[in-house]
Amino acid sequence: MNTLPRRFWLGGYGVIDMGFLSVIRRWALRDKMPIREISRRTGLSRNTVKKYLREGIVEPKFKTPPRPTKLDPYADRLSSWLVAQTRKSRKERRTVKQMHVDLVQLGYDGSYERVAAFVRAWRADRQRAEQTTGRGTFVPLIFQPGEAFQFDWSEDWANIGGERLKLQVAHIKLSHSRAFLVRAYLLQTHEMLFDAHWHAFRVFGGVPGRGIYDNMKTAVDRVGKGKQRDINVRFKAMASHYVFEPEFCNPASGWEKGQVEKNVQDARNRLWQVMPVLADLAELNQWLEDRCIALWAETPHKALPGSLADVWKAEKPMLMALPPAFDGFIEHSKRVSPTCLITFERNRYSVPASFANRRVSLHVYPDRLVVVAEGQTVCEHARLIDRSCRKSGKVVYDWRHYLAVIQRKPGALRNGAPFTEMPEAFQRLQERMLRKEGGDREMVDILSLVLQHNEEDVLYQTSDEVTHIWASGFVANMIPDGKRWEFAMGAAIPLRDDFDGCTLRRLARVCRDAKQTRRLLSLAVIYDGGSRSDAAHIGGVTLQIIRDWVLRFNASGPNGLKDTPKSGRPSKLDEQQRRALIEIVERGPYPSVDAVVRWRLKDLAAWILSEFGIVVDERTVSRELKNAGYRRLTARPQHPAQNEFAVEDFKKASQPNWRKSAISLKAAPR
Repeated sequence: MNTLPRRFWLGGYGVIDMGFLSVIRRWALRDKMPIREISRRTGLSRNTVKKYLREGIVEPKFKTPPRPTKLDPYADRLSSWLVAQTRKSRKERRTVKQMHVDLVQLGYDGSYERVAAFVRAWRADRQRAEQTTGRGTFVPLIFQPGEAFQFDWSEDWANIGGERLKLQVAHIKLSHSRAFLVRAYLLQTHEMLFDAHWHAFRVFGGVPGRGIYDNMKTAVDRVGKGKQRDINVRFKAMASHYVFEPEFCNPASGWEKGQVEKNVQDARNRLWQVMPVLADLAELNQWLEDRCIALWAETPHKALPGSLADVWKAEKPMLMALPPAFDGFIEHSKRVSPTCLITFERNRYSVPASFANRRVSLHVYPDRLVVVAEGQTVCEHARLIDRSCRKSGKVVYDWRHYLAVIQRKPGALRNGAPFTEMPEAFQRLQERMLRKEGGDREMVDILSLVLQHNEEDVLYQTSDEVTHIWASGFVANMIPDGKRWEFAMGAAIPLRDDFDGCTLRRLARVCRDAKQTRRLLSLAVIYDGGSRSDAAHIGGVTLQIIRDWVLRFNASGPNGLKDTPKSGRPSKLDEQQRRALIEIVERGPYPSVDAVVRWRLKDLAAWILSEFGIVVDERTVSRELKNAGYRRLTARPQHPAQNEFAVEDFKKASQPNWRKSAISLKAAPR
């Protein structure tokens, strides 16, 4: 006869566990024992035994009835505290003990364990919600060949030249073929963004129809309601140049460009962890480009048969033909210091001395800086980027920029900082020349020849192989390979013989143009037998400018020394575009289409950009309208509730105040 353990059939503890329930089910289902006998042996009522057998329960479950606690009146307050803590950083969050102390001050007299249990349950429920309903539901996306690409930035570290640097990495990925390119920069600025697009389109072999971005500051000036965006003007010009339509995701919605987001994660394993030590950033970008193209062939597409390279080859004919590279510079207005330097990003760069104390335009590219003045490129420097704030800025000199200064101040050649970077042949020659009296002036004349002749020829003649150096005429004779080779700078251009020094001085006395007077006096020195260096010293210019004055004087006489009016920079708009601008001004805006009731300068500039792809300033639009005979008029504001009949009644009710003028009173007869 089967019997239960003693602790069951003697009444037990009133608890049914899984082993106890298994014995009851075996007696009833296998041994066919009556319910009465099971009840007698277990001490349970027959209804309890029937309940467990009828419901088919294998593992007993016990429900804990809800019981009120002392924490219930404070549960909402504690929940609001916990929600507020999730928005703070870990170091700013309060502990559960601190919350318990705050609750005690509010009147809670329960234990700390009850508060800790409530916090644990709240966090478990929140974590469960985040892993289920909080994660959201998404729809898989599919893109046609050549339809779109996705762009994103990331931050990674690399060992470049033995130094560990923090890099800003641009990720560009075709949405259909999933071919990708990764390119590293030191900054996330406009010029870096434009350069990344050019290299991506170059590698892809064309331009897709759309670009999908997040709301990065280099592309979006202001995020509006819904999909409204104020797009940066330079970014819009770049998109217009490459003819693609930019689209921007909703804020904090990275899944709308999930392909490139995943590419950021994959790149850390496939690129950055296996990257070798490279010499510079250019070598790193070349390695990244080669590695990305190699991964195209190694990575299967999964959604389509073949690898990424196979699908890319099929997509490439669908891309738009690659246009020329966009001139993606950022323009800054800089004032040249008296020391012929401009400052950019804590570094200083030299500019030709003729532009000292003047405004110039600085065009910033990813790898170089171009100085532009009066529509012409003045000079160019390699760009220095150092993100460390602990280091002081550097100074980049070009000794050629200071030649005009040392022609007036030859003594500055001895300790001038820019001239420490001259070629070694010039430095050795300078040491020999400065040992004798007047050597600094002769050295200045030799260096000034760089402005008129090929620098390599001048350097060759100043080498140690040259036997004779005559600073005044700079004639060097040498015998290479058994042959006599003579190098002589060209003879000075003679002045025309129908004038003399006295005539030029007489013309200078009656001339009212200061610049023409200075030029006449400089050429008078040459007529009197002086050297071209003396004429340059009197005129305060270089030898090259003296030569230009001689050519102008020989061609047109004294009138050739006047400044001719300059045509200036050509207009960005042609006649056809000006007529189109006048037509829309005459037509006026359509409020339903143009979203304005009257044209403003900024609206017309935006219309020109969207219609012709030309970036113009508001001042340029104002100048074009002024030349066309238009004037800026602003209507007097009028209150919308103004009643014209009330205005007329008020005018009629006002009594006229007749006053005679003082003149009429004096003239009246008495």
